[in-house]
Amino acid sequence: MYGVCNDEDLYCATPGPPRRNTETDLQKVCGISGEMACCDSKQLGVLTSSLLKLAMLVKYTTDDPKCYDGLVRILCDLTCSTTQMKFLKVTSIGAGNTVKAIQYNISKEYTQATFDACAQIESSLFGQAISYICDKPNCGMEDFFRSFGKSTDNGGQAPYQIDFNFIVPDTISTIRTTTEVLATAIKSEPAQSVQSPAVNWIREHVWWFSMIFVFLGLTQIFLLSLLVMWCRQRQEDETSSVYKASPPISCYSKIGATIQYGISWFFQRQGALVARFPLLTLAAVCVVLTVLFCGFTRFRVTTDPIELWSDPSSRARLEKDYFDKQFGPHYPTAVLLVVFLRIAFTMVIIRTVLTA
Repeated sequence: MYGVCNDEDLYCATPGPPRRNTETDLQKVCGISGEMACCDSKQLGVLTSSLLKLAMLVKYTTDDPKCYDGLVRILCDLTCSTTQMKFLKVTSIGAGNTVKAIQYNISKEYTQATFDACAQIESSLFGQAISYICDKPNCGMEDFFRSFGKSTDNGGQAPYQIDFNFIVPDTISTIRTTTEVLATAIKSEPAQSVQSPAVNWIREHVWWFSMIFVFLGLTQIFLLSLLVMWCRQRQEDETSSVYKASPPISCYSKIGATIQYGISWFFQRQGALVARFPLLTLAAVCVVLTVLFCGFTRFRVTTDPIELWSDPSSRARLEKDYFDKQFGPHYPTAVLLVVFLRIAFTMVIIRTVLTA
């Protein structure tokens, strides 16, 4: 796979040897510093965008980088590894020579270690991180990676279908199974979830927090100084004599009067122009309103409660679609409710309705 073939960020099914690496971001994003690679700048842009979304979920919510680094290694090897032909196989090609599905041969030991690291990530705000990726309540390692590789056509987030083939090491060439990043014990069940504060995100945005605190501090000082000046001025006015001469006009009063005069002149001229050219004013307002309301042409209202509240990949939705396809849509029959207001008269009504 090499290059991006369409606007949907799908990779090209282009076989061939690795090409010379001229991208400096490859070392920064993936840690690959070789002279050859199987990706170009567009593929790196797509990969960087995907990693930013992934980082918000499994990197900035924990201090442990094992989960994020493990998933990054999987995506980077999928995109830029020079040995793709040893563990990747394109199984479906779409229009325009685009990749629609691939088979990814990967070590079961490596994926289990990555899953165990991801299963430990839980924050008080978002809960368990794997619940946002896995579409099953009791998610295991294989369920997690199947959901991770599900394409958008099948209700997932991947641009194309990634079918992970979990194998035992030394049976086929795969990506490396152990790294210093994933030095965790291999367990059959995920480790117990622990609470992890989102400190990494705060550390990387410390300048934003600093500027916010400085702004709030300066605003507080300004408001307090205004309050002190107002209190002093009021006290001086109360203690001063009524025969005391008026103080000279201050610079602030002159500036305020100038601004008020300018605003009054501007709106006076505007009102005169509107009164002089009413038709032109109405036409300009109609044009502006028409441009602003053009967005309603793309406005769509969904009123079907099934589309609003039922996920397309949920079990209830799949069972309903299967029932409608095999047996036809099901509609509940009308129900007749009889209320006993007067026993003698109501019994006659009931008999009449039932016999009818």
